[in-house]
Amino acid sequence: MPIPRGLLLDNPVFPVARSCSQGIKCDLDGTVSIRSLALEERRRIAVQLMAGAALATEFDLWPGRVALRNARARRSAGGAQAIFGTFPTSLTVVHARLGGGDAALEITRNAVLDSVAEVCGLGVEELHPAGDLGFFLEGALRQAPVLRERPVDQMIARCLWAYQWNSPTLPDEGEIVFWKVADTGLTRRLGGAMWAALQREGRSALLVHGGASISANGSERVLILMGRHSDEVLAGVDAWAGRQGRAAVVIGEFPPGWDPPTPAIGGSQTSGRPLAITGVPLDTALRVAEERKGRFNPWNEADRRALTDAACHLFEQRPSSARGSGSRALDPVFRALSLRRQGLDRETLIALSGADDAALTRRVAEGVVVIDGDLWRLPMAPRLTPDPLHARIAETMAEDDPHRLVHQSLAGEEVERLVRWARSRLDDLRSETVREVLGPIESGALGVEIENLKAEACLAGLDLTGARRAIAGLHGAAGDPWRLWVDLEDHDDDWHPVDFDLEVLLKEYPRIAAELAVHTMRVGKKSEKGDAFDAEALLDRAIARLGGELVNWYSILKGSVLRPEKFDSVSWVESLAGGSQRLTRLAAHKKALILTGRGAWAEARQILLGLVDVVRSPGRLGWIFIDLGNVTTDQAEEVACILRSHRLLEAAGFHNKTRTVVFNLAMVDLEGLRLDRAEARLKACARDDDVMHSIGKGLLTAAQGDLDGLSTVIDELPDNVAEMRVREGCQLLRGLGALFEGRFHSARTFLEAGGVESLPWLRLLNAAEGKDLGVDLQEDPWGVGVAATMVERARDSGTPPDLPKDGSLSPETALACALADAVLSHHGWLPASIRDDVAVCLCAAGMECWADRIRGLGRADFEVFSAAVARLAEAGSLRTLAESDWDAICGSLGLSGLEVRSGADGQILWQWGLGEPWDTGLPGATKIIPLGGRPTSEGAWRLLESLMENLAPSAGEIEGDDVGETMGIVGVGETIQNLRQALRRFAPSGLTVLLSGETGVGKGLAAEALHHASGRKGAFLTVNVAAVTGSLFEAEIYGVVKGAYTGADRDRTGLAEDADGGTLFLDEIGDLDLSLQVKLLRFLDSGEVRRVGSSRARTVDVRVVAATHRDLETMVAEGTFRQDLYYRMGSAKIVVPPLRERTTDILILRDLFARRAVREAKLSPAKWSREVDSAMLSYHWPGNVRELRQAVEIALVEADGCLVEPQHLPASLATARISPIRRWEEAHRDLRIELIRSSLERNDGNRAATARELGLSRQTLLYHMKLLGLK
Repeated sequence: MPIPRGLLLDNPVFPVARSCSQGIKCDLDGTVSIRSLALEERRRIAVQLMAGAALATEFDLWPGRVALRNARARRSAGGAQAIFGTFPTSLTVVHARLGGGDAALEITRNAVLDSVAEVCGLGVEELHPAGDLGFFLEGALRQAPVLRERPVDQMIARCLWAYQWNSPTLPDEGEIVFWKVADTGLTRRLGGAMWAALQREGRSALLVHGGASISANGSERVLILMGRHSDEVLAGVDAWAGRQGRAAVVIGEFPPGWDPPTPAIGGSQTSGRPLAITGVPLDTALRVAEERKGRFNPWNEADRRALTDAACHLFEQRPSSARGSGSRALDPVFRALSLRRQGLDRETLIALSGADDAALTRRVAEGVVVIDGDLWRLPMAPRLTPDPLHARIAETMAEDDPHRLVHQSLAGEEVERLVRWARSRLDDLRSETVREVLGPIESGALGVEIENLKAEACLAGLDLTGARRAIAGLHGAAGDPWRLWVDLEDHDDDWHPVDFDLEVLLKEYPRIAAELAVHTMRVGKKSEKGDAFDAEALLDRAIARLGGELVNWYSILKGSVLRPEKFDSVSWVESLAGGSQRLTRLAAHKKALILTGRGAWAEARQILLGLVDVVRSPGRLGWIFIDLGNVTTDQAEEVACILRSHRLLEAAGFHNKTRTVVFNLAMVDLEGLRLDRAEARLKACARDDDVMHSIGKGLLTAAQGDLDGLSTVIDELPDNVAEMRVREGCQLLRGLGALFEGRFHSARTFLEAGGVESLPWLRLLNAAEGKDLGVDLQEDPWGVGVAATMVERARDSGTPPDLPKDGSLSPETALACALADAVLSHHGWLPASIRDDVAVCLCAAGMECWADRIRGLGRADFEVFSAAVARLAEAGSLRTLAESDWDAICGSLGLSGLEVRSGADGQILWQWGLGEPWDTGLPGATKIIPLGGRPTSEGAWRLLESLMENLAPSAGEIEGDDVGETMGIVGVGETIQNLRQALRRFAPSGLTVLLSGETGVGKGLAAEALHHASGRKGAFLTVNVAAVTGSLFEAEIYGVVKGAYTGADRDRTGLAEDADGGTLFLDEIGDLDLSLQVKLLRFLDSGEVRRVGSSRARTVDVRVVAATHRDLETMVAEGTFRQDLYYRMGSAKIVVPPLRERTTDILILRDLFARRAVREAKLSPAKWSREVDSAMLSYHWPGNVRELRQAVEIALVEADGCLVEPQHLPASLATARISPIRRWEEAHRDLRIELIRSSLERNDGNRAATARELGLSRQTLLYHMKLLGLK
């Protein structure tokens, strides 16, 4: 297809076409001379002209000296706008006339600079950019920053490209990238774009067109090969690039069996854009870009044709390609060339189409026909469809040419001869030949049998894309057996074969039955399920139905699985290979795998390298490079093998296996801190419910410093994972989360179960806890070991690390500083100047979150923080500040809560929120402790710390029993603050108050607080109603006169009289008998008491407070409690909350009870472990505060001055929270031992083979053997 010049319509630098009597000319009406403009406007015009020239060259167009020297300007409200003086011409023709190569580029570049300088009246030195202008896809944008630094760009000159298609990611060292692009024009422009991008990065590249020899002067490190490629050419690329650590990009058309992807459409910052807007405000350009996003796919022929058709009025001659696809299909030239993909010679084309030389020349000019040597062909190879003209093509071919059979069949002859030929070749393992011959045939054109043969040929050569294309031509269930074979070759770890009728499969598809049997034997051997014998029988029956070399091939496969020792016999292999090179190569690959399992890596590597030189199938080559990476001891070579296998398997149509390889590449990128590429690759291999992908994502967030994202990933990890490698990855992430949160004990538990990857992090944890670091590790990709050394040095001497002062700080060192900073509680270990340098380096490496933590707060957080702290200073009390303000303060500092502790004994004086305390280590009478990690801003923390020290309560205030804000009720949570407020409201009223709450919540303490807050001068007296019954209750409350009943030997006042002027507390009022309730009601109503046995009443001034744990409303309904008494007391009802609703108060009360027990019961003081804190916070406390006090006293007795651990707690509390991780690990220790031991026995003690069977690296296996005590 012609290059879509119509795309340039949207750029105002290109002139508008206008018809006139002389034809079509440029519309330059209303324009002015550029030299008539002011200097600043001429500079603006210069930028527009150079940007337009760069844009034109992206479409193989060239404005030329005439267009630039005759350029004009049109005035508008937005400023002057440049317009070329003529239409562009073909850049390819210009370069060809100039001799091509870099010299032609230099001439054209200088022509632009000289012409623009002349027409704008500027000096060339003002225009010349610092580097290569490019003249390729990204040239104008890449140079814009350079131009803005020079006088030419003092004005606003923007060149925003409104639609973008990516230049593919530039290759790594040793990587070979394949891109399928059928259109030769697009291929050339894409290759040029990549060449320019590499040049700008300082990487020397060799640009080669198809058919040219590949030679280099030694300095080029990247090969860019464009055109139509054969297997031999691709082998040459491998020899040029792969073996010497060079990289290559292969773009264009590929031979059968190769189906690489097309370049992706997207929004990369390094990509170019086919549409452009120049000289407009940025917001307008962005809006236009968004509106046009996704409207054009440059790889889509229909899109290109439509745009060309829309712009055809720009050109004097309307291209015939502007006709619809239907009319072009009837074109006799097109029909003739569709008969043969390779093309036709001139005489045959004229004979079949009836066209003359002039018509053919016109088709070539229009781009409909391409001349390729002596052949004329279509730009894109067509699929072969039935047509009687195929008979004439067949007549020109030799009798033994299989393509003759294809053309005869497409002409209408019998297909049986073609089927027999293909079957015999497949039986002799010549699938590549069958695929090459049958592949071009349109799906379904010759029937089901041909589609089956195409599918088998593709699958035998591991061409999964071709196989899927052939299967798509089979209707209904006819394709299911072939889909099974596809899944056998390319499946994920959770895949299981679908159930097939084996007898039907064996009868109709014996080769698929053989593949299924081999797969089942392999799985059965690894899992020891005992299925191998049934599979062996199935394989034997399948082999009996096969013919040719297939019989020997599946016998070799059977031996490799069940009796690998047979491969030690050269005669056995030779007897099966029978001199066939194909069988010999396939057997050699299987032998290399057997040697790898035995640990004979050097011998296996030699075999695999030999196969690389002779194997051409991308699928097989991909697997060979995977196996080659498993036997190399050089890390760089291993990475190169992974890169090669990725691109080869991708080209062969592997989906699941490619995803696994991409994940491994992402892990390699993570090790090298190439985070952008790691993130892109993780997105590319993402899959639902993939735990390994979640682990990779968690490691990425950890590398980026996104600790919130890391916590989210950890929360979504499964608890129970059977596969050891996955389980270790989960434990590693949990360990990192705990480490960064300051939960060192939990971090150690997780990291010790995290495998060999956790060893550097354990060193960092040792340093954080002040322990010995242990032995040095050879591999430390993130600088974790360096961070451990920094932490050790900061703890021992307080000195900052020695960092380079010349600005050469590496990302690994910067990350080491961030990691050390994350685990150190000492704020000042890293000076501010160093923090700035580290933050800059981290940002440049894509670790912005670590940079933010190093720097401290952002502006938005600081504004929120400042407003909340100002309200705290105005409130003058920690307890009166609103919950939302504490949320803002802690959220801005990255904390989950705050504590105020006594500097003398560590008593908690005040607390808000929950979390692991992070001790700042600063001395003082009062210590302000952050919870949930270290504050993210040192300056903001010091401001808050100094303010809170002035507002913090003293130890006497928190424990006082008579006055103060606490009313003698200890606690800082919202529920307890609400209780205090209710008590303060009712205290001065004198009303009878009913206190409701569970047993042990402290209703008596609340009643006493109510009395003290009321200001009453009398006594506070208590009676437990449940303990006093009948007449004894009356005597206890109202008093008794001598002789009133037996035993009343003297007059005695009751509690009501004794509490005159004070408060009488009736505890457990719900247990009062009905007969006594009426008398109590009379007393509450009248305030009069009459002693038992007396007729004289006395008036008293008593405040009655009652309490109960019962539901009095239910008792009223049941008739066991008087309704009128309930209304008399329940009108002023206060609920005392249970301890389970006061989580923030549990540890405060714990410390209070512990201090009292030490003082009053003479118990030994002790510290409390974090596990005990966790158990207490998670326990439901049915006995409430009373149970807590008892638990504290028991724990102190059991600990006897040592650290209080969970085993010191009462039995009900000690088992309340047991770590499921520890329980899981202990339960699986014996299982891991048995798994490794049985695998070692199966592999005769060979560690490499054992590691391969278990899916581990050899180093990981040795680590676990040492950890589990296995020899």
